[in-house]
Amino acid sequence: MMLLAGIMGAARRGFHSDAIDGTRFPQAHTLEINLRYNTNTTEQLLLLAIILPALAVTLPHHRLVLVPAIAALFVFGRITFWIGYHYRPMARTFGMALTAIPILLSFSWLLVTALR
Repeated sequence: MMLLAGIMGAARRGFHSDAIDGTRFPQAHTLEINLRYNTNTTEQLLLLAIILPALAVTLPHHRLVLVPAIAALFVFGRITFWIGYHYRPMARTFGMALTAIPILLSFSWLLVTALR
């Protein structure tokens, strides 16, 4: 849903006169931010699609609540990343941390579990 929201936001913005030229680096700064958000969300979503099923089959039963918690953090992180990016590029840091840290910790846990 977060990627679809970004694609729709970029598509809607792409019909404005300062962005309709179709170049990779449009004159419209907001469209460029939306395109960068979409690229980053695609990358993060690929990682999430790898870790969530892996966690679902390797976590102890009483820890499975972490799977929907990580998914919720992903959604909240993407929203705050996108809003922050439009406000000021450094303001996207909080959202990026909410997205990336659970993914990094999950990959680390899966690696340690696999090496045992």
